[in-house]
Amino acid sequence: MGERELLLLVSHTTQLSISTQYHPAVAFPPSSTQQEVFQSSNLPSLINHSMNGYRTTFFAYGQTGAGKTFTVLGEDKKPGLLFRAVNYLFKATKLKSEKENMKFTVRLSAIELYNEQCFDLLTTGHARLKPLQVREHNKQGYYVDRLTGIRCINVNQCIHTIKGAVRQRTVGGHQMNARR
Repeated sequence: MGERELLLLVSHTTQLSISTQYHPAVAFPPSSTQQEVFQSSNLPSLINHSMNGYRTTFFAYGQTGAGKTFTVLGEDKKPGLLFRAVNYLFKATKLKSEKENMKFTVRLSAIELYNEQCFDLLTTGHARLKPLQVREHNKQGYYVDRLTGIRCINVNQCIHTIKGAVRQRTVGGHQMNARR
């Protein structure tokens, strides 16, 4: 039986200096539903590629107040891209496991990039406050040294763990978040 380990990396970025210009492939009007955004996001394709051994990344980027957090996390009744992706991942691994006699292990890590430093959102206490180092392995590529990885056996455990990581994020108040 073949075996693959999938790493689901949740990341939250705050105050990252980027000078490169990005051109969006698609822009959604405010009337768009979370399901419409998910279907157009290419996330199912990225998940399928990761199950075939490719490294994939989904990156939400935009101005403060543009709706990244809502799009990625959503609300209880309107789950965002991340929770829809987790559901898709577990359904897809189950189907592929049955069809191709493969075993998948899903591990979850969650990082925050804040002021150009990397923090582990799955740790607590003093360890949570210590920045982690991004390193490069000559064969496996880039990785975050000492990053916590939690094995998730089902959708509910994965979502519960993600919600805990989200509560650990650094949230700063500024004019862009002020309601008028």
